[in-house]
Amino acid sequence: IQAADLAAKSVSFTFDNAWWGSTTDVQAKKLVTARIDTAAGAAGSNSKGVLALLDTYVATPKIALASGQDTGSSSSDGITSLAQKFAITDSEQGATVTFTVTNPSGATSTKTVVASASSFNVSASEVLGSASPTDGTYTIKVKQVDAVGNVSSEFTMNPSLKLDTQAPTVSFATLSDSNLSSTEAQSFEQ
Repeated sequence: IQAADLAAKSVSFTFDNAWWGSTTDVQAKKLVTARIDTAAGAAGSNSKGVLALLDTYVATPKIALASGQDTGSSSSDGITSLAQKFAITDSEQGATVTFTVTNPSGATSTKTVVASASSFNVSASEVLGSASPTDGTYTIKVKQVDAVGNVSSEFTMNPSLKLDTQAPTVSFATLSDSNLSSTEAQSFEQ
């Protein structure tokens, strides 16, 4: 097809399955053909079809602690002493996956990775920006942009990540007889 053909409005295109008018197609392969008519209006022959991909959708990716990483009282409470790996699901291979993280001090950072598959794991440093993040609660959001520019909705990890790597401490108060009444001191000494 030449620019002069387009200027003379002598080019027509046909699409199988009424492609352009459909709002339900989000990812579909369609056959496109073209025909150039003569200036006198005689119909030319249709070109060979070209298979085109209509892509107007990308799924919303999900993020969670990877298997074995949630060490809280349940395996899905978001409490962990590890937080070394996160599982990403519902991604599109080759899409740019963006993590927006609000850390325990309230600062927000953004990290990106390229999806290697529809489900894959990423490290703490790829999401949180550190291989040894500080303890506290993190709000983690994820979205993706596929190769053709479709932007997904944003997903927020729920429950939030609660990182707790410190063992609890126990402290004892020193008692002396001067802090106790005579009855309490006798009971305590027995």
